[in-house]
Amino acid sequence: MTEEPKHIYTGGPGLPSPGERMLNDERMRNLLETAYRVIAEIGIRVPEPAYRAAAVASGGRERDGRIVFTRGQIDEYLSRWRERCGYGGTGWPSEPPPQRRRPLRVGVMPYAHTYLDPRTGEHLPLTVDRVEEACRFLSTFAAAGVDVQAIGAPVDVAPALQPILQYKLSAQYIPGGGGCGWYGPPSTAEFIFRMAEALGKPITAIPIYVYSPLQLGGKELDVAVAFADRLKRLHIGNMGSCGATLPALPLPALALSWAETISGAMCVEAITGLPTNWSGGIEPFDLRAQTIPFGAPEQTLYYRLACEASAWMSGSDPSGGSATLLTMAKRPGAQSMLEKGASAAFTVSGGCRYLGAAGSLSADEVFSPVQMVLDLELRDWLERLAGGVDLGGEPGTDDFDVIAAGLRRSEFLTADATLDRYAELTWYPRHLRREMLARWRQLGSPDAVETARLEAIERLERAEWALPEPQFGALEDIWVEACRRLA
Repeated sequence: MTEEPKHIYTGGPGLPSPGERMLNDERMRNLLETAYRVIAEIGIRVPEPAYRAAAVASGGRERDGRIVFTRGQIDEYLSRWRERCGYGGTGWPSEPPPQRRRPLRVGVMPYAHTYLDPRTGEHLPLTVDRVEEACRFLSTFAAAGVDVQAIGAPVDVAPALQPILQYKLSAQYIPGGGGCGWYGPPSTAEFIFRMAEALGKPITAIPIYVYSPLQLGGKELDVAVAFADRLKRLHIGNMGSCGATLPALPLPALALSWAETISGAMCVEAITGLPTNWSGGIEPFDLRAQTIPFGAPEQTLYYRLACEASAWMSGSDPSGGSATLLTMAKRPGAQSMLEKGASAAFTVSGGCRYLGAAGSLSADEVFSPVQMVLDLELRDWLERLAGGVDLGGEPGTDDFDVIAAGLRRSEFLTADATLDRYAELTWYPRHLRREMLARWRQLGSPDAVETARLEAIERLERAEWALPEPQFGALEDIWVEACRRLA
């Protein structure tokens, strides 16, 4: 058993610091025990008879349309999962592993259905032309530590064709692109798999989502079954919200989240024969807004709680991981930057090195090129924050001589040390303003949102990358066939 952490955050005023744990071993053992009981005594609902039969054939028991597993079977699965992922077992490491400095990366989500036009400021449906424009815009960030893909599926083509066209445009107009939010039914996924193979990067893993509370099924599972011979692994996730599809309090909510993703993974392994991993998280729910409040302080805390619990379950370091730049704001401005910036600063201070949902607004409904530019400014701010402070006074230097040299000239502004190290010590933003009032007025009273808008338009106008032939044409041929067969 690992030693209890020295600092345990127990709630109350203040935030847990990066050095504190929100959970202890006793709470984690209780959480896991609750998840075990839900799997063994309640079970996961599997509506499709053929899938239930496959789960039963592999050792599960059917009870009123649900599949239950014994504790021994749960232990066996979790042991395979840890071995497959290289995890050591429950509990936190007694000593955190050495941290390797890595650049802070950001990513783009593929679920938008609305485009916030940077030229007009209008919210517009995400048509084919706008998906292509957004892909061209995002191509200008491909060398800037940004993982980019098509922002969503076009809404002006038949539903069966939308994921295919999203994948095609992502591949044709973004370097290293190719990606979609959903694969659709197997008849649609077939063409996405073929496009990926034409690019030389076949799809070997897909996610499957459990419907909270405790139900397994849907198109993603159908795709996994249909293409099991092309896949190497699967991943089970969920998006349950506390007080809506999960219990209101976070620990019982997380126990149910674990139960449904663990049992879902066990069923999917039985159904497909593929190694299946899992991860369970929790979201808050706002009863007044009737939605998940993306960017709220509760969401940031719940994400950290779930990340820490997952680390205990796998015996890995609870620092690091990823977070999302999510907000409920509908336009770039005060709300979007407050919600994105506050939550991102908290997670980066705990070791997070990846931020998703750059450019997203209204959860992931809207993509804004202007917000994308501002989120890159936020990424650079956080990168500098994570870099820490060079305190000076290293062994072998004489701080007194540095002070005396500056005093002889009555200022330090032109000192060699100041000029030599200014760029290293000071991050200078592209859109945030640092001038005093009079100078700001002389410059025309620039506003960060407006200058970001101008950069977004400039990027749109200079974007020119396209997938070279013969791959570009190969994707067009597959698209023509998909239109003929599915439209």
